Amino acid sequence: MFPKATEMTSTKAIISAAASAAATVMLLRSVANDFIPKELRQYVYFKLITLINSFSSELTLVIEEYDNLNQNHLFTAAQLYLQPIIPPNTQRLKISLPKKENNISMSLEQNQEIIDTFNGVNVKWKFISREERVKYVPSPDLYSTMPVNERRFFELSFHNKHKNVVLDAYIKHVIKKSKEIKDEKRTLKLFTLSLDRMTGRRGDAWQSVNLDHPATFDTDWEIKLDCCHGKFLKFDIYDLELTDLRTNSELRKLLISTGNKSILVVEDIDCSIDLQNRIAEARALNPRSNRGYNPENQVQVTLSGLLNFVDGLWSSCGDERIIVFTTNHKEKLDPALLRPGRMDMHIHMSYCSPCGFKMLASNYLGITYHPLFLQVEELIGTTKVTPAEVAEELMKSEEPDIALREKLW
Repeated sequence: MFPKATEMTSTKAIISAAASAAATVMLLRSVANDFIPKELRQYVYFKLITLINSFSSELTLVIEEYDNLNQNHLFTAAQLYLQPIIPPNTQRLKISLPKKENNISMSLEQNQEIIDTFNGVNVKWKFISREERVKYVPSPDLYSTMPVNERRFFELSFHNKHKNVVLDAYIKHVIKKSKEIKDEKRTLKLFTLSLDRMTGRRGDAWQSVNLDHPATFDTDWEIKLDCCHGKFLKFDIYDLELTDLRTNSELRKLLISTGNKSILVVEDIDCSIDLQNRIAEARALNPRSNRGYNPENQVQVTLSGLLNFVDGLWSSCGDERIIVFTTNHKEKLDPALLRPGRMDMHIHMSYCSPCGFKMLASNYLGITYHPLFLQVEELIGTTKVTPAEVAEELMKSEEPDIALREKLW
């Protein structure tokens, strides 16, 4: 009996002591918040953390979402890199579908951790989000600011002896892998000139739609660009109408605003703008031409401006870009535009061939073989028919038998 009574007394004493300690801590905290300045509290807290960390062999790198007012690209790279290695036992995830995108974006929630291994080195990623005072940062369109009251960052922790491996190799691995993931997830887009640009309002120079219709780039343009490597079909398309531009400087601004890994298409260049002897004609029409001619004063793009756009200094602003001009009258173009070195390839678009027909049938009907292929190919070999005419026939029906018989008869 007595031992049990002693144990109960001891338990009560422990609970009473714990309650007294908790009450004391709460009282001290209240007094500290009321009488000790915030700056001094933060200084003491920082010193305590520094003292504790001095006994630890773990090194932690902090990757903020914003570097001052600029977006930290390493933070974005970490977000992309961590998506495919999120473990299946993760309890909370954040998913979203960005505007004009087809792929779901997935990221970590608050205080979630991921263990990654690189060349035998274990690293720990932790995502942290804290509320802070509102500050204004540049918006994605770079033309305005937006309020942010959240501080988001990653903590990358590892043993101190692996510092050189992480900084010299692992970070580069994260950046390289994130670019590959971004390319795989990207949604192809077709761009045209934005109305905001033409009305004088602030905004992007280009507006876009998703390039996912079977009658767009993957069908018609694949025939025209079959000499290009397949990876070019992962490029965005920019459709440029030269008659909508007023000056050469506007043309340069549009070139700078196009993204990397893109194809810029100028259709029917012989019809959209007169590029023959533009300077001579301007001088003849300008009574003050003896004082000097400035192409920038023209109300339309000049030949010299277009040439600089194609292979001048401004053409080097960007990576992996292809410029495509189309024309039905090559003889109308100025020789300076066609000379070797300025245009890398001249491709004559002939009538549809049997190989082109098979590609169209694969894109429109989803088939690579059909018993009627032989008859259609013999007919195409003896008849002059354009890829557009073939595509028009194939679009009349989704059933291969019906579409191919329509083509034959």
